Amino acid sequence: MPHIQSNVRIEQGQILVSLSTDAAAPFVFLESPYPGRFSDNGFLLVPMDGKTKDITFISKADFSLNDFKSSLKIRSIRDTYQ
Repeated sequence: MPHIQSNVRIEQGQILVSLSTDAAAPFVFLESPYPGRFSDNGFLLVPMDGKTKDITFISKADFSLNDFKSSLKIRSIRDTYQ
């Protein structure tokens, strides 16, 4: 089962989510209860030799980075069954 790692930070005034994995993770979805959208969603995440896939969250409201981090859910199709 893939282990997806994330790093969430603010860069140039936007929330940036950097993802990496140790094995192929099909249909990776990011979810947040905050109004806005992700620059990419529903994608195949593959190991990239130390590189990350960077996703921007385009927000429609103000909230703290810590609140966003604690509410962010990252799932792949592998999480739908055990």
